[in-house]
Amino acid sequence: MDTAPLRHALTALANRQSLSESQTAEVFGIVMSGEATPAQVGALLMGLRAKGETADELAGAVRALRAAMIPVAARHAHLVDTCGTGGGAVTTFNISTVAAFVAAGAGAMVPKHGNRSYTSRCGSADVLEALGIRIEQRVAADLPPLNADPLRLRQILINLLTNAVKFTPDGGQVTVDAVSVARSIRITVADTGIGMTAAEIALALEPFRQARRLSRRPREGSGLGLPLAKALVESHGGMLMIDSEPEVGTRITILLPTRATDENSPAAGPHAGDGAVLDEPASLNAGRGISRRR
Repeated sequence: MDTAPLRHALTALANRQSLSESQTAEVFGIVMSGEATPAQVGALLMGLRAKGETADELAGAVRALRAAMIPVAARHAHLVDTCGTGGGAVTTFNISTVAAFVAAGAGAMVPKHGNRSYTSRCGSADVLEALGIRIEQRVAADLPPLNADPLRLRQILINLLTNAVKFTPDGGQVTVDAVSVARSIRITVADTGIGMTAAEIALALEPFRQARRLSRRPREGSGLGLPLAKALVESHGGMLMIDSEPEVGTRITILLPTRATDENSPAAGPHAGDGAVLDEPASLNAGRGISRRR
């Protein structure tokens, strides 16, 4: 992505010149794509703050943020989103999470997300951990950059993690590992859930299909999670593999290239794009990643 618009914007802000809505949207689009350096992001925010943000600049920034969002397909017509006050100067307890519990207790359906504490005394993740959901992050800092669309990669992980959490009973564990392998990164999402047979794996990879044993669960999905994740992985020249055993758990491994391939360079794996079942799965604890206990 061309970052020239960002450099031009930084020059304008240094001269205390305001940006148009379209300029700001383009600049924040560069930031959201991950192409801007930390120094450039800091300079952009400080330049806007020092000059004073205009309505057009705020509208442009919101446009870029909304364009970078990943839509969540809700199965319920009426949802209550208790958004937090992150960034505020008042160091209170986690009001948004408490409000979510109150709303849910009154019968509302609440989609909740959150992070660790930053400006408040505790974040949503801290509250959930105190209630028995252990969240442990061990993401390796030295992994090479992927040759992938950040938004699509996020969608892949959301789909895989949603399935893992949905089919893992209370007290189970969901783990995400990421390691560098040759010119690829191997990401593994493993759970100690109900697992699948070989026939159920084949069925789960078909769009709008779910294994009968799985679909009897209270929260039935659309049957698109795994097929969509597989298609997105393959569109990046990667491969998706599944190893599962009933009543033991499921491990889904994806391989994604760390750089573009050409006719003279091998793809991410010997059968890239051919989703398969692993014959000799790697250890569930291999590599580093995110571990979550439910």
